[in-house]
Amino acid sequence: MKALLLLVSHATVLAIGVALGIYLLPILIAPPAPSTAQLAAQAGAAQFTGQFKRDLKDSDMLHWGEGTVSIGRQTIALAGKLAPGPDYKLYLAPAFVEDVGRYDAVVLGSGVYAGHWLKPAKEFVDRHEAALRERPVFLFASGPVGAAPKEADEPPEMRAAASLIGANDHRVFGGRITGSQLGPFEKVIVRIVKAPLADDRPWDDIADWAKEIARYLDPESVSRRVAPPAESLVEVG
Repeated sequence: MKALLLLVSHATVLAIGVALGIYLLPILIAPPAPSTAQLAAQAGAAQFTGQFKRDLKDSDMLHWGEGTVSIGRQTIALAGKLAPGPDYKLYLAPAFVEDVGRYDAVVLGSGVYAGHWLKPAKEFVDRHEAALRERPVFLFASGPVGAAPKEADEPPEMRAAASLIGANDHRVFGGRITGSQLGPFEKVIVRIVKAPLADDRPWDDIADWAKEIARYLDPESVSRRVAPPAESLVEVG
């Protein structure tokens, strides 16, 4: 019994140490913050600017940001603060959507991580379920690499969301994995599942799908929730 308790306690301490290491390593090796003069220069040359707001929905003590973002051709700078933590991934969007009622239709998707839709996409569906049921919705996932996507590659969260809101269509497209975008833990997972580092995004297929959606969303049909033409939109699964 004593040996078992020692084993459990040592394993717990080891797990906590590994988790803290994954969390703290990027903070400890982070480069120095840019100077005020560098931030001012970047802001002056920025093509676009935006605001990080700490009180947006889904922010919490570990996930928040505040300040002004300046976006140039080659650099992105933040004059403000971010929650301390591991490496960040930045996704740019024209606006933060809190009410889908302003829109006639919705195209929603995310990358695929370990076979699953990303949490923000699922939470978006849960949060706006009623409004999404009332308008055309098209769902997608991008992630599989190494081979053409199969029905089995469809994230279960996307399949469930399509059924829940009665999505007009849902598709899975090939994705992209590069070494530079992976953290230490993610690199281990990639080696374990033997996923290749590749860019398999089918831009022609994506463009064709976008054109199908545009054809469907004409002024006469966008206000009506009807089934899309069978020859133009075919569901997966």
